[in-house]
Parts: sequence; C-alpha cells; structure tokens
Amino acid sequence: MNDYIIDLESQLSISPLNKKLLIQEAFALWYILLEDIECENFSEQALEKLLKKNYNNYKDHFSNDADYNFIIGWMMCVAFWYFDSKANENEGYLLLMKAYKSNPKNSFFKWAVRDQISLTNKEIEFLKTYISIRFEQFYDYGNLINEYFMGLIQSARSI
Repeated sequence: MNDYIIDLESQLSISPLNKKLLIQEAFALWYILLEDIECENFSEQALEKLLKKNYNNYKDHFSNDADYNFIIGWMMCVAFWYFDSKANENEGYLLLMKAYKSNPKNSFFKWAVRDQISLTNKEIEFLKTYISIRFEQFYDYGNLINEYFMGLIQSARSI
C-alpha cells in the first residue's frame, strides 16, 4: 500500500484534479487508516493530512459529483472521524442518498441505500447478483475499491 500511495501522490502532482485518482486516493488512505495498515513512508498523521487534503479537494471541486459523493458518503458512514471535526455518520448517509438521487439507475448506489429506500429482500438479492456480475459498469475505480465492495456485497444479508 505504501508504493500505491506514493504512485497516486506522484500522479496527482501532475494532474491534481483528476477525479479517478482522487477517488482512488481517498479510499486507499481511508482504508489504510481504518485497517491500521502500516505504510513505512507515511505516519498516521501524514495519512490523515493527505486524506483531509483530498476531502477539501472534494468539497471545493466535486461536491456535486455522484461518484465522489458516493465514496465520501460511504467512508463517512463507516468512519466519519477521519474527515472533519464537524463530520458525522448522518452526513455520510445524506451523501449516499445524494449520489443515488443524482444517478438512480446506478444499481450499486441503489444497493448502498437499500435500507433508506426500503427495498424488499427479493430486490436486494437481485441487486447483489446484478452488481456482482457487472460491478465495473457501476463503479470503476480500481481493484482496491472493487475488492472491498465485492466482499461487502457478497457477505451482505438481506433485511
């Protein structure tokens, strides 16, 4: 993961507002912090600083982007304390709903808000199968994100 962060930072130094790179970086930094993964070139404080910088880029340039809203919303629902002293779990749910409402045809976004929109067990099971087969069509931001969400989707139980 250390080399992955170094590579992302290098690419972002050339293209600082590349949405795909920023989403990959945000998730990787959050995941490293959440899972307490050691990165020999980065202290926990340095990782948190990079994540906050990324979050500020999101707020300044991408706050109406469905894909970025989704990933920030998801991460806030799980661990909001990494983002902002004013952030909370509810803000994460609001961002997930914002992503879904701006792109309701995205089955992945629909799955993420399944509890809020009261889907039936049958609908949830259909979405799990459908997303599992076509995940990259809904959210194509690299292997780390793909593996994380595919694991969640496969293990998620219906309501």
